[in-house]
Amino acid sequence: FSSKVVVKTVAGAMASMGPVLALVFFMVLLFGVGGIYLFGKNLALYYRCGLPLTAEQSTFFFNESTYEPTSASEINIVQCGVNLTRIDEFQTAYSTFLQENASSGVPFEFLDFDLDGGDDRYCMALTPQRLCSCAILPNGETPDVCVDTVSCEANLCFRGEIMPVDSLHGFNNFATASMTVIAVFFQKDWSMFMDACVQTAGPFFGYFYYIFLVIFGSFCLLNLTVATVGQTFTRVKKEAEKK
Repeated sequence: FSSKVVVKTVAGAMASMGPVLALVFFMVLLFGVGGIYLFGKNLALYYRCGLPLTAEQSTFFFNESTYEPTSASEINIVQCGVNLTRIDEFQTAYSTFLQENASSGVPFEFLDFDLDGGDDRYCMALTPQRLCSCAILPNGETPDVCVDTVSCEANLCFRGEIMPVDSLHGFNNFATASMTVIAVFFQKDWSMFMDACVQTAGPFFGYFYYIFLVIFGSFCLLNLTVATVGQTFTRVKKEAEKK
């Protein structure tokens, strides 16, 4: 085909893409805001299961002067303040609960408001990575560490410094949420995003959100874009053949 046909096709497609682009923007806005509400509140995607380490123990895993946590690291470590006395109380109580009530269906309860703070430690994330969640403290702040026996069992749930996938994607604000939605439109690492969100918000909201995002975004919108360009190309080609 001649370059003239190609140029006319691109120009004609751009003129016809107005409604499609408006629909894409609406879908990014809808799923971006929805993702922030479901997965971004209280820095939920930053929390992961881990262990508290002493300064001496941490030297076996990383060099503090050169270490930078990344989502690709096999071991992620961050400075955290924990109350070791309360950690011992929690682990003792949880072990007793497992021995006495694990099969009874009675939920484990532990008031961890004062678990946060105290001794300076390094929190090391477990591998493979497991995300968890911490409730808001009575003063309205988000804790650095807490107890989440559903996700972490006898380990701690602590707030890290990185997102599960990378720093450019997530649901902290509309910019990163838009990047995440667009990445899922093109099916880039979308299963990794889904897995992290399922661990954070539960399977119902996590699977429901990403199934609809892939169906409407990846399948419908991108195919609609391709169909618009193809229709314009067919029209321009027929006009060129008539001449």
